[in-house]
Amino acid sequence: MKITAIKTSDGYFIKSAEATNYSNDSLKNIHFGRVAPESTWKPHWYKVADVYAKAEKYTPPTQKPISYILKPEYVATDALPKEVPLSEIDWEDSRRGLYDYVMQDIPDSYEDVEIEISLVAELEGKLVQETILYPVYGRYPASEGKSWRVTNSQIKLGLVDEITTPEILREERPCELSTKDSYAIIRTYIKDHIDPKVATISSDYDFCLTVEKRIPLAEKETYRIDENFDFFSKRKRKPKMVTRYRVERKKEIYKIAPRIDGKVYSNYPEAPAFRGENARNLKANIDEYLQELIKEINRPLHDCPHCNGMGVVEK
Repeated sequence: MKITAIKTSDGYFIKSAEATNYSNDSLKNIHFGRVAPESTWKPHWYKVADVYAKAEKYTPPTQKPISYILKPEYVATDALPKEVPLSEIDWEDSRRGLYDYVMQDIPDSYEDVEIEISLVAELEGKLVQETILYPVYGRYPASEGKSWRVTNSQIKLGLVDEITTPEILREERPCELSTKDSYAIIRTYIKDHIDPKVATISSDYDFCLTVEKRIPLAEKETYRIDENFDFFSKRKRKPKMVTRYRVERKKEIYKIAPRIDGKVYSNYPEAPAFRGENARNLKANIDEYLQELIKEINRPLHDCPHCNGMGVVEK
């Protein structure tokens, strides 16, 4: 048996070279130093303390039928003996339903196995699972909710790493997300954490997002409006002019769009492609970006009373 192995500070991660997504994995029955391998978060990958310990195929205790015995509710006769050898009754025999198996216990056993170990990597620390999981909104947030996920499967590696890196080490290599996945994370975070008293989302689509700051005016402004005006109505009504007051103005402070099919919508800035030295660092960079972004979006501002709307001050 050929085994791929990765050495870490607390043991070895191993995988059978023949294992695939469509094959039975026999490595789980190979014990090293009479110790069973531990399952990991990656299919077909196991962890052992010492891959160079004696390898043996382990067969757990079981039972096997050795004969038939007549069920207790029936009386033995010449035609129905109390016990019958296996060879005398097959599944098509009309007597089969009258008998139970007589079982013999088979103890567990070990069988020597010859293995060939290919050590493909060594890590200084421990190898632990790093989960990337960001529920995100899709095209229709109101009806679908956060029905999509950005997970480890969306992580992209460089070309060489993509070809040469064992699957269980993918999260340990430099990686990134596409601008489309990065945009989905940013959009979802803003929608979930924006303070509506301070800012508002003026454009909200799966292909672009615009955020405006709500800035209270230093002094309210009056304006006149015809309450009876209806652009779509064919019936003309007598104008009814009323005075209203404007108490805030809006200022675009953030806009972003993903790259879809090689294009970015209109003149929107392209969403960043989140990157990291590994999956752990990638997640940290995403979280830091989101926290700093929402902090700025939710920072209250109001018009400077001395600049006549030319400047703002923090509340």
